[in-house]
Amino acid sequence: MLLRLAWANVWHRKARAFLSILAVAIGIAMMVTMLALAHGTLGEVADRMSSVDADLIVLPSQSTLITGGADFKDKHGQIIEQVEYQDRPVVERVVPVLWQQVRMGGREQRMFGIDRADMASFLGPRKLLAGRLPGDEFAHRIDELRRPDGLYNPEAVSEQDLAAGCELLIDQRLAVAGGYNVGDKVMILGRDWRIVGIVEPGVAARVFCPIETLRHIRYAGDRRVTAFYVQLRPEVGSDPILRDRIATTVGDSIKALAEPLGSVQGILEETFATMYAYIWAASGVAMTVCFLLICVAMYTMVVERIGQIAILKAMGAGRAMLMAQSVLEAAILSVAGTAGGLVLAVVAKWVIERVLPLLTVEVRAKWFVLAIVVGIVGGTVSALYPGWRAGRVEPATALQNT
Repeated sequence: MLLRLAWANVWHRKARAFLSILAVAIGIAMMVTMLALAHGTLGEVADRMSSVDADLIVLPSQSTLITGGADFKDKHGQIIEQVEYQDRPVVERVVPVLWQQVRMGGREQRMFGIDRADMASFLGPRKLLAGRLPGDEFAHRIDELRRPDGLYNPEAVSEQDLAAGCELLIDQRLAVAGGYNVGDKVMILGRDWRIVGIVEPGVAARVFCPIETLRHIRYAGDRRVTAFYVQLRPEVGSDPILRDRIATTVGDSIKALAEPLGSVQGILEETFATMYAYIWAASGVAMTVCFLLICVAMYTMVVERIGQIAILKAMGAGRAMLMAQSVLEAAILSVAGTAGGLVLAVVAKWVIERVLPLLTVEVRAKWFVLAIVVGIVGGTVSALYPGWRAGRVEPATALQNT
């Protein structure tokens, strides 16, 4: 009986009920979508950064996974190669990387400058979908010009040599987002770079280029490095505790920050802790406004139905029954709004990933559970004051004023 009465009362004012449901739906959809977008995008970046066939990443002590720098030189890699732990060598391979921010596909991207010989460590099982890998002809040309001290005269490099070295490998998601194909040219650092290959998504960077080409353009051939990926020997790399200790030893060897690749997710979340706090705050404000709207709607219903409430009390309805009726009415609005919000969140995921294919929206089950809990609790709380107000109605006074 209470449910039928609550349903009839809610839909007696269809426009008001629809607006209340819509407000809750928008709030729920915003909360779920923001959480899914933030965690999905950062999670995708962390997965890509961790996809390299290595155990550690080494960064300058003042840098982060987001900022980066170019404070290392090749000599630091040589020091890392010689690191020992408990009087035994532990490093299998060191891969130098030079990062560069570029704009492609309408967004800022991180371009990795690496040696062709190290490309397999970054691609792993991912296949080339079109074209080929960037060549190493420019690196060979630089080796020919290099003096015994490791330096060379940048002016001895011809424009033809440099043009041959300006080659890019991009991932499929960037190719789709920017409409790029093999053979297209992109202006980066004041020069035309040619896209020579497209690889499956999931690689550490969306853009790769020859490291010697990037060094020549940015630093006149100075052998700068942004980060080192370190592959440990199998007998030590498989032990998480030992890997953490070796990371500390590696970092101390060159006064840098060394972290296991498995820690990338936590590092990114710590870096963007402020952003997560903003998302939770914005979601909390939005949901508070939504449920205040339900509270106002429920209070208005109580005022409008003062005569009906008086009759119910005269027939023996107690405060508990009136409170239960108020909670049921609010529950109908909040549950309908929550269901609509979850549908809107799924639709938003579909739209975002097609309009902005470089973003990842990961709608996890726990966000749905959170939305349902927020909807139920919010609906119940928003009905408490109107239900209490209904319970205080005096039948005789209310009927005289009706």
